[in-house]
Amino acid sequence: MNNSDKKVVPVRYLGQQHVLEDLGRIPTLQDWLVNLKLVSWMHGRKLDIEAENEESRSLQASIDPARETRAVEEK
Repeated sequence: MNNSDKKVVPVRYLGQQHVLEDLGRIPTLQDWLVNLKLVSWMHGRKLDIEAENEESRSLQASIDPARETRAVEEK
């Protein structure tokens, strides 16, 4: 990007200056992550599958209570 004097100015520099002016500092990654609210799409399908498996085990246990006991003993 070129400034008014036709000198090349990196966009990163402009962004950093903007954040410094607005916030007074450049936030760290930790600053962002500590305040980040996780939503389902952020943790991927694996956690959804684990939850489904747990629901399935709970349903099976309600149908066959002895099955849950056997599963615990096998671990």
